[in-house]
Amino acid sequence: MRHCCLGFALLLFAMLGVAAPLPVATPESEGISSEKLADALQAIERAGWPVDSVLLMRRGRVVLDAYVYPFAPGMLHDLRSVTKSHTTTLLGMALQANKIKALGDKLLGFFPGKPLGQPDPRKQAITLGQLADMRSGLEWDEAGYRPDSSLARMLASSDPTGFVLALPMEAAPGEAFSYNGGNMNLLADLLAQRWGEPLDAVAGRLLFAPLGIADYYWWRNPQGQAQGEAGLFLAPQDMARMGQFWLSDGVLNGERVLPEGWTGRLLQEVLPAYGGLGYRRGFWINRERTQFLANGRHGQFIVVEPGRQVVAVITAKFPEDQIMPDVASLLFAAIEREQALPENLPAQARLGALMRRLASEPASQLPEPARGAKWRDRLYRLPAEPAGIRAFRLKQNPADPGSLLWEVDWAGGTRSWQVGMDGRFRLQDDHYFGRATRLALRGRWVDEQTLELETQYPEGSMRWLYRLAFAGSKVALTVRDNQNWSLSAQGELAR
Repeated sequence: MRHCCLGFALLLFAMLGVAAPLPVATPESEGISSEKLADALQAIERAGWPVDSVLLMRRGRVVLDAYVYPFAPGMLHDLRSVTKSHTTTLLGMALQANKIKALGDKLLGFFPGKPLGQPDPRKQAITLGQLADMRSGLEWDEAGYRPDSSLARMLASSDPTGFVLALPMEAAPGEAFSYNGGNMNLLADLLAQRWGEPLDAVAGRLLFAPLGIADYYWWRNPQGQAQGEAGLFLAPQDMARMGQFWLSDGVLNGERVLPEGWTGRLLQEVLPAYGGLGYRRGFWINRERTQFLANGRHGQFIVVEPGRQVVAVITAKFPEDQIMPDVASLLFAAIEREQALPENLPAQARLGALMRRLASEPASQLPEPARGAKWRDRLYRLPAEPAGIRAFRLKQNPADPGSLLWEVDWAGGTRSWQVGMDGRFRLQDDHYFGRATRLALRGRWVDEQTLELETQYPEGSMRWLYRLAFAGSKVALTVRDNQNWSLSAQGELAR
């Protein structure tokens, strides 16, 4: 009866468009040190790591839920490849609901009549389980930020499923691990077929709503398909709900919705991948730490440690070329024992103060009015149109003395962006991944000739840095992002 009432309450919250609150506890009541959690947050702050949020829960209760400005509670976050673990979760749900018969079902049976490229009998043997385990044997280049990569070409194709099915084979199915976003897009397409509705709608109805997840976004490609390899956005607390669901081995409100052992036996059924990690059914596995995890580019994580009944969530914007610090290990290091610790009120107060500071806007530091003034109100043209920018002008913002207006004529039209110059971001309406969201901008004068601008979508995983170096009638523009992409171009004062 209790499970029934809980399920009804969660569904009611979802129908009302609000998320049911997660249970909370003090760290010490769950055997976790507030002092060590505070040390972890302080390490993040001192290093200036581009972390957006960290969350830790044990036995279903949240002991840490911290946000770093300008990301804030309630915001969704781009999960990147964490999406893959949700796609395979829906595969397991389809298996449990008899929408598919077995993981050994052959892939090509779901796509009769599709062109398969060059004949290769090995392709006939690919199974659904091998797609989920990244062992399809299809030739693939995952470097998605290169326009010639398999991933980029799939996304640009008018028939993404056909593109993947026509790829040549590079190994026998099941023979070797090869990380392949195309595998997940094939699963997403065939699952939508079996359910008879788009995959994001299936997820919302059968998974998210019963879990109490009221707000989510799953990007659809131009063909109307939810991407299986990326494109899902969730709030950190809802990422934690998914982690707890996986920790329960797919039992939801007292009902089994994943096959028994789907996540519960990942550590025992792991297959070798690379970097010392294993992979199985859409999850990375760290056997040394007895953890499995959903992992996305730029630092998106849902980490599950069944032995200690712990779930950790991290969202971030780490650069692609940076060795990513092990933020999760800082959180897990705070877990001291199974039983409760004595409450530590001073440490809890320190932790709370750090959380408030990280989440708050920095104190406004108004810039010197004359700094950079000689470069304002001038139109600079950039013949090479770097990043689509044809021309720009800097202006003082009469409505906000702590900001500049950056008027940009670019390929997408003409926009006037507010740029915080007092240490605070200015947020303006924009779109990211096909979704209405906010773009945050701030800047600083490095010296009298050099302006640096930072732009980011708080809900995204992307971050851009612009550097404008002025010299007389000339300007040198450099742009780089956290994806290993950069360019430089010269401009000059319009005559």
